[in-house]
Amino acid sequence: MFLGESLPIGSGVTIPINHSHHLDAELKEIVSVKYADYRYAMDVCRSDLVRNILRFAPTEGNHKRILVDIKVHDLKRGEFTCVPGWHLDGSNNPQNLDKRPEIHHLFVASRFALTEFMDMPLDISIDPSWTFAERSKKLGKLLDEMDIPVFTIPNGRYVTYDDSFFHRGKQATGDEIRLLVRVTETDVIEPQNKIYVPYTHQSTLWG
Repeated sequence: MFLGESLPIGSGVTIPINHSHHLDAELKEIVSVKYADYRYAMDVCRSDLVRNILRFAPTEGNHKRILVDIKVHDLKRGEFTCVPGWHLDGSNNPQNLDKRPEIHHLFVASRFALTEFMDMPLDISIDPSWTFAERSKKLGKLLDEMDIPVFTIPNGRYVTYDDSFFHRGKQATGDEIRLLVRVTETDVIEPQNKIYVPYTHQSTLWG
């Protein structure tokens, strides 16, 4: 399997985010969702800022459905917004349905915890019987043991990638309210139209 052949594609559209106490108060009112239907996310998010971000998503329209993640984290220095380590975004597809690779459009507003992507090509042998989840976990663990150059996504601008791009959450270097919006184009992932409560992950690396 060839990893890191290219970097995520930027949409070229930057949405200005003015980090301030006023913005933090607004971000705290946002309702988070995970794999929600686009219209449901627009209706329940309680944020014109998020609605505007969603309108600018550079979707391609080649999949059966468009799903949305909205996650607001009250981050403290040293915390992660996800399980630490390299991983893939995508689906297992246990029913073997016809599917194209998931396309993800990721937008993060952050000063201290911008997502990192692998920034070097690697040719790694894999077991063809591995599920998507096994591939993500086993190769991710291998990448965790390597010193890999990284590409840090820009603040306030979409990047687009598919389900073969390894990436990781960055350990926060300061305290902040962080906003993530991810728009996923998929053939097999089903919508989960309910409120989602994000949580942070601790690290023993820092005191």
